[in-house]
Amino acid sequence: MRSTRRKSAFGLFQTVLIFVGLQAGVAALANEENSSSADSTVQPAGQTTNEPAALEEVIVTARKRDERLLDIPESITVISSSDLANKGIETIEDVGRQTSNLQLNMRQDLTTNVVIRGVGAYGDVLGVGFSIDNVPNFTDQTMRLEDLESVEVLKGPQGTLYGGSSIGGLIRYVSKKPSFDWSGETSAEVGSFNQMNVFAAQNFVIIPDQLALRLSGYDAKSAGWITNDALGIDGNPSTDYGIRAMLLYRPNDAWSALLTLRHSYIRNGADEYAPVTGVMGYTYDAPFFQPTFNTRTTDGAVLELNGDLGPVQLTSISSDTYALYAQSADISFTPPNVPGQSLITMPGNRPTRVDTQEFRVTSPSGHPFQWLAGIYAANIEDVLLNQNAVANYPPPPETTVVNDFQTKRTDEAIFGNASYSYGPLSLEAGLRLTETQFKANVFVEAGGLPDQSGSVTSRAALPKVSLSYGLPSDERVYVTVAKGMEPGAVNTVSTAPIPYRSETAVSYELGTKGTTLEHRLEYDLAVFYINNDNHQYETNQYIASEGGLVTLIDNIGNSRNYGAETSATWRATQEVTLGANGGYLNAKWKTAAVFGESIDGNTIPNAPEVTASVNAAYSRAVLGNLRFDGNFDMSYTDAMWWDLPNTPTSKEHPHWLGSLRAALGTDGRGWQVAFRVENILGAKYWTEYFPNFFPAGSYPCTGCSNIGAIGAPRAFIMSAAFRY
Repeated sequence: MRSTRRKSAFGLFQTVLIFVGLQAGVAALANEENSSSADSTVQPAGQTTNEPAALEEVIVTARKRDERLLDIPESITVISSSDLANKGIETIEDVGRQTSNLQLNMRQDLTTNVVIRGVGAYGDVLGVGFSIDNVPNFTDQTMRLEDLESVEVLKGPQGTLYGGSSIGGLIRYVSKKPSFDWSGETSAEVGSFNQMNVFAAQNFVIIPDQLALRLSGYDAKSAGWITNDALGIDGNPSTDYGIRAMLLYRPNDAWSALLTLRHSYIRNGADEYAPVTGVMGYTYDAPFFQPTFNTRTTDGAVLELNGDLGPVQLTSISSDTYALYAQSADISFTPPNVPGQSLITMPGNRPTRVDTQEFRVTSPSGHPFQWLAGIYAANIEDVLLNQNAVANYPPPPETTVVNDFQTKRTDEAIFGNASYSYGPLSLEAGLRLTETQFKANVFVEAGGLPDQSGSVTSRAALPKVSLSYGLPSDERVYVTVAKGMEPGAVNTVSTAPIPYRSETAVSYELGTKGTTLEHRLEYDLAVFYINNDNHQYETNQYIASEGGLVTLIDNIGNSRNYGAETSATWRATQEVTLGANGGYLNAKWKTAAVFGESIDGNTIPNAPEVTASVNAAYSRAVLGNLRFDGNFDMSYTDAMWWDLPNTPTSKEHPHWLGSLRAALGTDGRGWQVAFRVENILGAKYWTEYFPNFFPAGSYPCTGCSNIGAIGAPRAFIMSAAFRY
């Protein structure tokens, strides 16, 4: 009943928001001159030039101050709000296919699998950090990408400014902020698999130039592409909705306060892994004995205060996030209507709670010597599902509790960064001193003793040094050395609370980036080498003496990764923009072992040797004040290993994923209708794959020793949008 009321309340909010937006849009269209002048980046209809326009300059806050992307001496991929719309980027999987040397998707349990340059891991190991509006995100990293100004992918260790859990890199979500004008946008789309997605956002001016409010919300539904034909149901339907309110108070040019409140809910199928005979046994049907589900409810609040005192700028960011999970998953893999077992979340599952506080002092920008210094603290409790039980089908009188634990992680750090420019030469150096304490109390463990506990304390100094040289032609060459750390922790879902140590990585990057052809061509090129020690990895193995499948996170060894990346964007003509990026990666274990077996020299899983993407965008004024926009992109993922032993039959085959979008609408603000095709080639590929998952003699079907989660098939989507 509670979830129904929440849904109804959200539907009412959404209806009101769309109505207000449409009314404002009609009023805006009545004053065409004001409407068109509000968007100065759009070429007026019918106006022609002999030369293509320059590419728009990209501003990012990767180093916690506004800077040109071209001035930052490291590899960063930025996906702007216009890219998100024009390329149909709505999920983290879409982000992954846009970025070389990045493997990124949502696990079946609503968490992320993410590896950058071979660092990170699939499973409960973090390795790559996420943040939303300058706040670390440990709860809903797989959030739908709505109402964002940009997505920034920072490659290489980011521990100096962002702390632990960003050893491989950082993915930053930057939200659209309130503006002091009456504006907004609405959109709706329908498509394959009964997709129905709506979105609306509205800016409200409460006090001119002082107080503004931005409300946004989305509601996305899908039947999913996984079926359960034996039961005649959709195997992985999803419901995903959220609402956000941002209140900006700026009494003068020196001071501001931004309060953000957000709520989201998502439900999908749980662990819809289909048993298959091999890596080429792609199937969209998972024949389980009952429907399954995951749910996650997230509530968050962030207060950011900024004050300009002239010599320095003060920033305080406080956050509190609450998330509650629930699950019912088939773990027996028995056919429908055949007795089996499911893993369920107990009613007393402890919610995830994350509280963070950052305070920093920053020097003004635009001077030869710039610096910042700050302190950071976080309290992170119960990130994983912590009260699970096994229930039989048909159900017996009671269930068997298999997990019951509490975890608490506290982070404390001081950090600083400084840069000095002498003519074209710039030197930057930073350091973070950090301590992380992780404690776990395990109350019930299958095969273990009750009331066990364990703790790990991780301390590190995380430096970063860059030297760069700016050429007269607005090009830059640089070298950057950085160290990152993933803190140690304690196993809580294994047979005992076994601790594992922190993981460290030292990255060396040499690169160049710049713009040429009168700012119509932007490019970057980087080569890197990474030494990774005490690599944390989640392993799964059936051990009969332990009662079945054993999941364990451990420091399995040391690795070294090296490779190269390049990207370019070219405004070829006034109407055509072309883009391409590519990456090469060689990621190997130097010394490592899994359950006592050496894997020295093996390739790291989820680290394809070659990744690449190409993009072509076309935009032209047609029929008076209308504009046609087209976008085509293709991404390539090379063959990669799914398992640590590099079993020959567990290698994912190379595949291309492509999308095509065509749109027609008013030139500037106003309406637009679009048609989009995703996975245009109909490629079949895995997003997760577990070879030899079942022990011999217990296959759920003949020869089915493996399980996997298949990626999205071809889909057709139509949409309509209105901006005012």
